[in-house]
Amino acid sequence: MTRHISIDLHTGNFTACILQEGEAEQMQTLRLQNGGLEGFITTLRPSDEFAVEASGNTAWFRERVCAHVARVIVVAPGQFEVIRRSIKKTDKNDARTIALFLSKGMLPEARLKEGVHAELASLVATRDHRVKTRTSALNKVRGLLNKHGIKVGKQTLGSGKGFAKAMGLHEWSRLERMELEAIAAHVAFLNEQEKSCRWKLLLRQYASGL
Repeated sequence: MTRHISIDLHTGNFTACILQEGEAEQMQTLRLQNGGLEGFITTLRPSDEFAVEASGNTAWFRERVCAHVARVIVVAPGQFEVIRRSIKKTDKNDARTIALFLSKGMLPEARLKEGVHAELASLVATRDHRVKTRTSALNKVRGLLNKHGIKVGKQTLGSGKGFAKAMGLHEWSRLERMELEAIAAHVAFLNEQEKSCRWKLLLRQYASGL
């Protein structure tokens, strides 16, 4: 008899709900570390069907249980409105609802990035964060310049020379200069990292190997 098992997964623990026709519902919360997950795996059966919501450590969790069960479904939480809009949103309620929908074959399945695809996605996200951080810093400088009626082009502040030239357009107060010097150092660091990390080359190399 197939058991339908759902997992509400967190970084330190997980709540499991086990549904089987003709049997009472089983609910338990276990630690991921210190033998909790390993002990839980020993109770799994080859006919079990598993469901777990997509999160930061879902791929890791899935790798450890998939060899012990019939299949593992990763649930797309953004598409699972019953969970997202749950009035009584608790770990047990989430696990119970996922298990019920799993038994009915009604779960929206997410596609997990694995291996090099996951690493590439992480690399792209890191670079995107760095670019946004640099843009935010430069926007702060443009705001300070605009405060004093000074307008400069978007590309002017991107280089060290352009930044220094823009700073010479006004007699800054002591506090303003301290802030601008901190931003200048931060932007210079990000510019240097962008060159040394060779993002575009790395991305092309990874993409060519996919």
